[in-house]
Amino acid sequence: MDTIDRNLLDAWRRIGDEVRRDRVEVLRRSYRRLTPTLTRPPRAWCLCLRACDTRISPVTCAIELDPNVELPINDSLESALAHGAPHTVALTGAVIHRLCIPVSLPWPGMDWTIAAQRLGRHEETLRRWIKLGILRARYDNAVSHGKRGKPVPIVWSPSPLDPNTNHGQPPDPVWGTLWQTLWKRLPEDYQLIVRREARFVHYRGEPRQRGWQFVCPGRLRSPPISASMPRASRELPDAALERIACNRRVKRLYAPQSTWTIAQQLGDDRGFAISPLPPGDGAQGSEADDGGLCLAGAWHPGQSDPIKAMGPRSFACHHCWRVQFTSLLNHVGWNAFVTHVSGGLLYGHEVQRPLDEAPKRRKKRFVPHPRPAPRRREVSLGLLQGLTYQQIADRMGITYSTVHAHVKKIYKQHAVHSREELITCLGKQRASPSMAPTATSSRPCRSTTRG
Repeated sequence: MDTIDRNLLDAWRRIGDEVRRDRVEVLRRSYRRLTPTLTRPPRAWCLCLRACDTRISPVTCAIELDPNVELPINDSLESALAHGAPHTVALTGAVIHRLCIPVSLPWPGMDWTIAAQRLGRHEETLRRWIKLGILRARYDNAVSHGKRGKPVPIVWSPSPLDPNTNHGQPPDPVWGTLWQTLWKRLPEDYQLIVRREARFVHYRGEPRQRGWQFVCPGRLRSPPISASMPRASRELPDAALERIACNRRVKRLYAPQSTWTIAQQLGDDRGFAISPLPPGDGAQGSEADDGGLCLAGAWHPGQSDPIKAMGPRSFACHHCWRVQFTSLLNHVGWNAFVTHVSGGLLYGHEVQRPLDEAPKRRKKRFVPHPRPAPRRREVSLGLLQGLTYQQIADRMGITYSTVHAHVKKIYKQHAVHSREELITCLGKQRASPSMAPTATSSRPCRSTTRG
């Protein structure tokens, strides 16, 4: 990340003085604070709560069942939750800290049952992560872990995991490591009361429970604030705020957080205000008031409305906060990243993009390595010698369909579509007897008859 930070600062030092002298450019970059690019928080700067988190239980938080739901006599709270009874969850700041803190699974690993409990996931979810390459695993004998049956997966991860994302993967490394400390900004005396309902799907004509959903409580918003008000009196307590009703059924709730910007690195949290133009520029200058247009500084989620509320106030769904899910693999990803980090000071084309830290292509899960293919070479020799597919199959001791699959790969490798084009491409000299395979195939020859 040092290269990206250095490129951001170098770009601003290169064009900063020119931007300050141009009043039109100052206005244009100032109004970027009100555009959708900067008024929508990026996912990397948001705390997230997942409704299906198994760590949300009567042991960790206060759960109150819906009084309108009739339950059998002597039915316990755990049994009611197992049957999908709607309820209200009270989450304190300390509980939210435990739900949002990154989870580390260091080497030499741990039992996947313990890892699933730490991540708030089901064990089968970890099995899918192992197949996707997110988690690394080895398999130990079940007896050595005091169990019976199949081998026990021992999982670990080379980097911390975000337990509230789809596949546990953290944000792109270009956003830095701030996502690992966002949970510290939420005070421990914070309290979130939210309703949770079961999500049912129909399977073979019968409803079955498939996790939980939050009923979005909506976010808090302050009343209109005048620009003439003193800046210190603009920040209101939560009791003076009004809540916007939402009531959507969502799987996750988000709380945007303010984070580092280039203005803080420059030592000015407000960037710069509009100042009068120097004499002789052909325009009338005007003094900027205390609430004038400023550049850079921290991102304030309340600016997604025309009202300028300060700081994050509550957890709400991504529709309420209009969370922006950015990706560096498209043509606007780098510009969105530079815009957010610089607070609107810079554009993406003004900052040099280091391809080693911010590549334009996704890394492959498995890197293909070229290796010899002797069986495919025998098939190509048979084609050059004029043999049919069945004759090649009988000579090599393989099936007709295997020969056909080899031929398709050979045609694709040489960008041809017929045997004649292949002969023209490779040359008839490759069909000489000296090029024929000397060792016989280890498989027994099979004489298959078609029809």
